[in-house]
Order: sequence, then C-alpha cells, then structure tokens
Amino acid sequence: MKRSILFLLIAAVAMSSCNLSGYKKTKSGLYYKIVSSGGKTPMKPGQFAKIQMIGYVHDSLFFNTNEGLPYYTPIDSVGRPHDVTELLKFFGEG
Repeated sequence: MKRSILFLLIAAVAMSSCNLSGYKKTKSGLYYKIVSSGGKTPMKPGQFAKIQMIGYVHDSLFFNTNEGLPYYTPIDSVGRPHDVTELLKFFGEG
C-alpha cells in the first residue's frame, strides 16, 4: 500500500511539473511553440522543404541530416500525425 501511495505521489508531482503554457497543440496532440516567425511567409501545400536537423530520443542520437544529404519532404495539408513534419506548414524560409 505504501508503495502505491508513493508511486501516485511521484506521478502527481511529475504531472504537475509539466508546464505547457505558451505552447499550442496540433489536432493530433503534438505540442509546439514557435519562438520567432521572422515575418516569413508560411509554406504552402505542394511545396517541398529541405531540412537539416538532428533528432534525439532521450540521450540517444536518432538521426542527423547534417552528416550527408539533407532531408527533403513535401508540405502536406494533412501532415503525418505525431511527426515533426506536421509542423512544417507553420514555418517559412530560413
């Protein structure tokens, strides 16, 4: 009984420490925050994006497009749910 109460207490503290104020949420539930739009025109469906990025999952390198060819992806009006490409329609050039 004591372990379950301790677990619930730790879970409650962990959940309450998640501060998502200032973040927006996509239809699929992905939280995002655009720090600076830079006044750029957002990308439109049908255009292609050339992306150079590094992705980590916890402390492990998941992918790195800076070593080799960049990642090209189409801008889709629907987007793949729960994927970073879902957010590309909000970005502009640069």
